[in-house]
Amino acid sequence: MKINNTKMSKTFEAKVIEVTRCISDLKFGIPIILEHQNQKSLILPLERINKKIFDETRSVVKELSLVITEQRANFLKLQNCKINCHNLDFDEIENIAFSLKAADLNAYDCCEKSSLDKKGLMLLKISELIPVAVIAKINSKIALNFHINSLKSEYIDDFVTDSDNNLHEVCSADLKLKFGSGEIKCFRSQFSKDHYAIIINPKNKKNSDEIPLVRVHSSCFTGDIFNSIKCDCHEQFHNAIKIMSEKGGGVIIYLNQEGRGIGLTNKIRVYKAQSSGLDTVEANENLGFENDARGFAIATKILQILNINKIDLLSNNPAKAKDLIQRGIKVENVIPHQFFNLDIKEYYDSKAKKLNHNIEI
Repeated sequence: MKINNTKMSKTFEAKVIEVTRCISDLKFGIPIILEHQNQKSLILPLERINKKIFDETRSVVKELSLVITEQRANFLKLQNCKINCHNLDFDEIENIAFSLKAADLNAYDCCEKSSLDKKGLMLLKISELIPVAVIAKINSKIALNFHINSLKSEYIDDFVTDSDNNLHEVCSADLKLKFGSGEIKCFRSQFSKDHYAIIINPKNKKNSDEIPLVRVHSSCFTGDIFNSIKCDCHEQFHNAIKIMSEKGGGVIIYLNQEGRGIGLTNKIRVYKAQSSGLDTVEANENLGFENDARGFAIATKILQILNINKIDLLSNNPAKAKDLIQRGIKVENVIPHQFFNLDIKEYYDSKAKKLNHNIEI
């Protein structure tokens, strides 16, 4: 069979594929090489390596550093995010990266991280790994007993911009719900996770001018499924279905971005940090993440595929409405969606004061 190379190159975007391969490697603790202009760095995700790998890497490279995010550095009260680790053992490295206590300002040789270091941390976040990396500056391809993938740093930006561009509906099915009826649709692009739209009472014939009630809901495994009261996600999700059923219909956009965008495993780590006295925002920043790493571009695209451009939004989060508006969705009304629980008053306090959610306490 003769392959049309031009057609194949359009179907398979080489840059996106290379980033995807490197993400897969990092998830399994396999190092990658990140390139920028004439510079090359070996990137090792700290949470996926051990003492033996660290010691062996240190023995064959000249410049070895631990790189953390600004959020983690601020939490530790360190002025810079790049720490020379040639004179530190692996236990000390892990303590800097994961300790719940502030560091000794005078204990470490610190400097500012480079743009290449920042791209390495960005790639770890995309991989849903803790953004802490052991990074070694190298002059040529390092000698290892296996093939190591190499990536140009600018490809990462292209990946973030382009990976969800070809979002399309994969399948759909009817749902039998406790409140009303429903239809679920699955959406996917070639290199993204799956996301969903739950259409409540889809067979109700409504006036075409009537504005649909919409909730954009990010997945919460512990809340939606286990009914954990560390958050109010269960009440928000299930009551949205009930409200929409009572009002004749609506749409829930269910986005696969657990833990405000950091992934389920990291959310469990956040829970552990909260048990030491940190609030929900401080716990995220302790791990090196933004207080909210979610995005709502996918929600906009799903609404547009459903031919919905004007909505009433069921939400307490003004940033969500702002994001949808900026992307072309007309938000006529933002309807409060609060279910207060005294057991987690501190959680509501943090969301109101630090994340600017419209919550009455």
